[in-house]
Amino acid sequence: MKTYPSIVLLLALGVQAGSCTPSVDPDLLPTGTINFPATAVPNVLEVYKLLVHKKFITDSRVNKIPTPITLKNERPLSQEEAALLIEQALLEQAAIVITPLDDNRASIAYNDALPIVTNALVQSALTNAAPPSEAQPPLMYHFRLDTNSFVLNLKSRMKAHGDQPELDLLRDYFKQNGIDISPPFPTLYRPTTGDLIIGPRPKDREKINQLIGELQSGK
Repeated sequence: MKTYPSIVLLLALGVQAGSCTPSVDPDLLPTGTINFPATAVPNVLEVYKLLVHKKFITDSRVNKIPTPITLKNERPLSQEEAALLIEQALLEQAAIVITPLDDNRASIAYNDALPIVTNALVQSALTNAAPPSEAQPPLMYHFRLDTNSFVLNLKSRMKAHGDQPELDLLRDYFKQNGIDISPPFPTLYRPTTGDLIIGPRPKDREKINQLIGELQSGK
């Protein structure tokens, strides 16, 4: 098991994946996988980076933009479509322009001359943001899971049958162990690659590392 605590997000996080209906094509992100309910820009960019696999050359102003992003995919999307959807939301809602530099790098810039589209949810988040300590934890964990052993061990422990989404099973498994990773706690899982991102409450971090390790090893 590998944990990547270097993905430290210092602003309030709102990335979450709801209960998703499995798509027919396993390479598609199910409806609701991309779900940003008034989410801070740096956290949206972390998910975008996971989709495009590029190094970012980032304008120093980008991480200071207070306007959150609100976005949800209402249909299954390919990885490329999801990336384009996020790019459009960042452009329209936060005036962030993403420009590919080459195959491995992208420029992330802020253009204050562009108009910004806001909505009632965004305005509410700006004026009534919840404290980050519990409702919106400041640290994300990124796990790269073995898609075979991890899923088999999870289904075995949950005595699961059929096509219930792995993320729903994982939420239920954590709940049985006293850990809540349901919304608004952020969770993103890509079954095709085994990438799992979790933003837990601070008190649950050690236990989550332990549980993921047990599922990976089968102990």
